[in-house]
Amino acid sequence: MSLSYRKSLKIGGVRINLSKSGIGFSTGIKGFRVGVNSRGKTYISGGRNGFYFRENLHSNKNVNTTKNEQTSILSADDMLLSICLITIALSCLIIGILSLKSFLIGISLFLFLIGIILPIRKMIIYKHFTKKIKKITTEVKTLVDNSDYNKIVDVINFMESEHIPSEIIVEVLDGVYRKFIEQVLKDKRITTDENNIINVLSRYMPEDEIFRLNNIAIYDVVCDILNDNVVTEDEEKALTEILSILKITDEKRDAVNKTIAEYRKIREMQNSKLQPISVSNGIPCYYKSNIDVLSRKKGKYSYYEYDTIGRGVIEIYSDFLELIVEGDKKIKMNDILDLSISDGILHLIVRNRKTPIYLKSQEPAYIIAIISKIKV
Repeated sequence: MSLSYRKSLKIGGVRINLSKSGIGFSTGIKGFRVGVNSRGKTYISGGRNGFYFRENLHSNKNVNTTKNEQTSILSADDMLLSICLITIALSCLIIGILSLKSFLIGISLFLFLIGIILPIRKMIIYKHFTKKIKKITTEVKTLVDNSDYNKIVDVINFMESEHIPSEIIVEVLDGVYRKFIEQVLKDKRITTDENNIINVLSRYMPEDEIFRLNNIAIYDVVCDILNDNVVTEDEEKALTEILSILKITDEKRDAVNKTIAEYRKIREMQNSKLQPISVSNGIPCYYKSNIDVLSRKKGKYSYYEYDTIGRGVIEIYSDFLELIVEGDKKIKMNDILDLSISDGILHLIVRNRKTPIYLKSQEPAYIIAIISKIKV
């Protein structure tokens, strides 16, 4: 059985509530009162004829604070608490003077001092906190400039131990993850230590932002690897390891995996004799797959837009290339002047043709590699 104690004293317009958890005060008129409970929380209450309400004025949000003190500048609740305490203090003072009761005058002075000290104390805490955050932010910037990310992890651990709100830590670390991931992937590998730093920094980043930055980073790595149009076994291994560590979207992961598979086929083909997959009328066929034929036009902001004008099959023979799309179109190997990839689209430049033939394939680089090997 738990024991409780509660007593209410009314002195003039002030009601003092005594309970096991402490002392509370309230003041007001019939039907409406403003008060401070024993835990220092302000509230309003009121009502008439059986209908009553009570509303806490303090926010219910659970916000981390530094050493259990709020780190924001004076809020409306803080001001209301101070005003309420000073109002109660003045009421006690007037009643004490009129009734010549010294203990009420003493209570009024005590409450008045509390009402003045609370906001001053809060402003001092806030000033100290902002000074500390400014110092930490400067330190983090210096560490980023020196690429000393291990010490940045130490700074994060310090901020966590000081119970600094996560929202503030996010602001302090603004841009750090982006710079770190760019630096890490320059050598196309992620060490254990680098992965640990990624995990720590990721705790203070929105997940969609992590995916966005990682997508950009992996794209840059792939573009760098493909500069020489070759993906070596070591580069493929490095890409696979990066994919296993970085959080990227499924769409980007599939695209990178397809690129790896395509260039693996190119590597195998280049390291061995080109083998036909079939023979037609005595002519060997080395490749066959689905293809889209596209048209191109300039869109907004000078970007090109592509529209599908036909779907069919591409077949690559020893002497010619055949497009089977609403009819056959044979192009002699000697008439193919150039092949390139732009925006993932295969550009086929043919002799005596003003514009390129635009083709969309699952393996554009592999098609170029086969044709290049045949033409050698």
